[in-house]
Amino acid sequence: MLAAQAPALPDVVVAAVARGEEHLLLDGTLIDTDCIRDPGSPRDRWYSGKHRQHGGLV
Repeated sequence: MLAAQAPALPDVVVAAVARGEEHLLLDGTLIDTDCIRDPGSPRDRWYSGKHRQHGGLV
């Protein structure tokens, strides 16, 4: 039922371009990385709590 209500991928891309979006997260595949921290930041941006490991979303 939810899939039937979801917009088609081409419509999503066109809307994102119209809004000036720089990035789209389409499937959420996590690519493993080493531990990377931003200097001076208390938060580790590359740690995925959901996957319990470091990585970047592609």
